[in-house]
Amino acid sequence: MKQGLTTYNFLVSVIVGRVDERNAQRKLDGYASSSGASSVKLAVQSDKTLGGTAFDVRVTDMTNIGAVLLSDATYLAADFVVTVYSN
Repeated sequence: MKQGLTTYNFLVSVIVGRVDERNAQRKLDGYASSSGASSVKLAVQSDKTLGGTAFDVRVTDMTNIGAVLLSDATYLAADFVVTVYSN
């Protein structure tokens, strides 16, 4: 009997730019979009088997949207939850 599917959850953090930059929110919107050149979802789910190593992969959530402090500068960021189903 096989073990069945194994589920892995990964957190992908995206930092787009300083909070005070005019285009930081627009950049983040591009990453959050379900389509387009910057889309995290499209990039991850374009090969649902991850080159044959997984059964399925999905971007399931976008969390922690807001400011993050790095080296005395404040940046706009978000986390994307990526779930991988492997056999």
